[in-house]
Amino acid sequence: MIVNADQTALFLEMPQERIVDHKGIKTVHVHTTGYEKERVTVMLACTATGAKLLAYIIFKRKHPLKIPVPNNVVIRAHPKGWMDERLVQDWITKVLALHVKPPPGRLRPPSMLVLDYYRGHLTEGMKQTMRLFKIMPAVIPGGCISVLQPLDVCINRSFKAGVRMEYNEWFSRVSINTFTRTGNLKKPPPEVVMRWVGKSWAVVPCELIQKSFKVCGISNALDASEDHLILHQLKEQAPDEVDVSDWGPSVLMGTTAPCAMRQRRMKSSPKMTSCPRKMPVKQTSGAWTTTHSATVIVLMLRC
Repeated sequence: MIVNADQTALFLEMPQERIVDHKGIKTVHVHTTGYEKERVTVMLACTATGAKLLAYIIFKRKHPLKIPVPNNVVIRAHPKGWMDERLVQDWITKVLALHVKPPPGRLRPPSMLVLDYYRGHLTEGMKQTMRLFKIMPAVIPGGCISVLQPLDVCINRSFKAGVRMEYNEWFSRVSINTFTRTGNLKKPPPEVVMRWVGKSWAVVPCELIQKSFKVCGISNALDASEDHLILHQLKEQAPDEVDVSDWGPSVLMGTTAPCAMRQRRMKSSPKMTSCPRKMPVKQTSGAWTTTHSATVIVLMLRC
């Protein structure tokens, strides 16, 4: 099973980018709640087969919310509303581990988790948690997220468009109970935000998720019969032109021994396929050849 997970910010105030007014008007007043900068963090995850994991919502609070929670979301609290190492491990235990749970009487099959290059994904505690559930991490280097991250390439935009539709519907139906004593509009309550996230995530088409893994080159057939589906054409670049001075095996968390061997075999090739943007990669005692981060991640995913 191949899973892609990503955190995305969801702002509680989403005013329209365009409005209708008389021609020549220089100043247009827009009615908002005043919480344009307040947000929650949502951890979304999906598989190459099109399955969607529970949406993981982090509210900016010191203490957890004690409210009824729909069965299609999981909520947590953080003082800054961020996803730190503790919450990432909690997400693996409470969400991902349940999805990759084997049928009764069978061993847990290995899974691959595709993540972006975030420090919280690379700690020793994260490695131990993933090994516990037989999860192999595949870390996408910085600068290649827009090419190799299915959620960023195809899915997040569809999800946030659904959230905006839910927000517009809520805003158009506000009642007197949603205003403060001074006449200001209250921000959306957590119950409403959970409903937005749950409904918007549920309507993301499974076909779109499956296609996103194909266009990122993650779940394509190994015989290259589906390589034409890859959205971004990667240019060829000579190995000597690639900067490999500041990145190493720790990024891939010790799971790329077969890939390192394949990289060494590629050294004799005059040219190599790489991402349009250079990424620094560290060489350690001759174990890594001159290669590009995009090639590293693609090789690792194919191992």
